[in-house]
Amino acid sequence: INAAATEKPLTINAAKPTPWDVLHVDDAVEAIVRVLHSNHVNPGAMGISYGEPIQIDAIAEKIVALTRSQSKIQNISPDPQPVFKMDIAKAEKLLRWPPVSLTKRLEQFCRFEVAILAAQDAGIELMKIRGQVISSKEVDGGQLKTEADQTAETLVLSRLTNAFPQDRILAEEAFEANEKSGWDSPASYWAVDALDGTRSFIEGFDGFCVQLAYISDGVPTIGIIHEPVKGTTIWAIRGSGAYKRLPDFTD
Repeated sequence: INAAATEKPLTINAAKPTPWDVLHVDDAVEAIVRVLHSNHVNPGAMGISYGEPIQIDAIAEKIVALTRSQSKIQNISPDPQPVFKMDIAKAEKLLRWPPVSLTKRLEQFCRFEVAILAAQDAGIELMKIRGQVISSKEVDGGQLKTEADQTAETLVLSRLTNAFPQDRILAEEAFEANEKSGWDSPASYWAVDALDGTRSFIEGFDGFCVQLAYISDGVPTIGIIHEPVKGTTIWAIRGSGAYKRLPDFTD
C-alpha cells in the first residue's frame, strides 16, 4: 500500500499467498470473545479470515485501484498463481461468524496510508516556512489564519482528493472560506485541520500539529496527529490499536 501511495512499483511473489498476514486484529479478538461466550469449551482450530478467494496479485491490483496509483505490479514468481480460499464454515456454524470483506479492509488501510503520508508531507512544508514572515489575520473568536494554514491544507486536500475523489472532506479553511455553507453532514467523510496551533506556529513555539480523521458511517475509524517539530506521528485505526511513530520510523 505504501508503494502504491508513493507511486513506486509493487513487487509481489504471487506463488506464495499468505492470507493469515492480512487478518485484522479486531477480527481475532472478536472470534476469541465469541468462543468464550459460546458453549464450545474447545472448538479446535477454525478459519476466520476472508470468505472470498485470495490471490496476492488480485490484492495488489485492488490496492492500485483503490489508491488511483500509477504504480506497476511486478510479479517475481514465474509459477502459476494459486487461488486460496479460507474455509470459514466451522466458524459460521459454531460462532455465527460473518464473512469479513477483504476489499473493505484494504479500503481502510489504503485511506490510512495516503492520509499519514499527506500529514507528514504537510508537516515538511510547514517546517520549510516556519520562521518566515507570513501574513496573518484574526477572525471570529480570535482565531489566527495564515498562509501556512492554507498551504498545509491545500497539500492534504490534494492528496486525499486525488486518491479518493468520491470522499467528502470537512476542512477548516475551505469550510470557513465557503461561509460554512454546503455541508450536509454525510455519514462518511474526512475531517482535516492541517495546522492546529496556528498561534504557536507563528510565534515560534513547538505546539502545533497536522490532524486528520476519517469517519465511516458515523464512526471514527482513522485518526492521525503529526507533530512536525518532533517528527512524531500518533495514529490509530479502529480495531488495530493506537501507535506513536518516532522520527526513526519505529512504532
